Amino acid sequence: MQHMVRDTFSIHDYTDTVECDVVPMIVCHLLLGRLWQFDRRVVHDGYANTHAFKWHGNGVKLLPMGLTQIIAANMQKKMSESEGKKKDTSAVHKSVSESHNPNMSEK
Repeated sequence: MQHMVRDTFSIHDYTDTVECDVVPMIVCHLLLGRLWQFDRRVVHDGYANTHAFKWHGNGVKLLPMGLTQIIAANMQKKMSESEGKKKDTSAVHKSVSESHNPNMSEK
């Protein structure tokens, strides 16, 4: 590994910091592996696809996203992407319209 970073993440009320190896990938996921599971004494239920552990004396259970949560997250992502494209497009149109005034004569 060439790089390591310390990353803080949160899932609902659970917040943690992990040291991560950085590898070239095109993804937007935090992959928690065996070290995190071992350090937190995580119990993985392969059938239900859940991870359970104690955090500050409280039980935490990480659940997979449901279908409605996945759809909502995808829609939110698409909306933010389209807003970003609109901003980029409006900035281009604005700069073009400011630099091009066909009916204006320079004095």
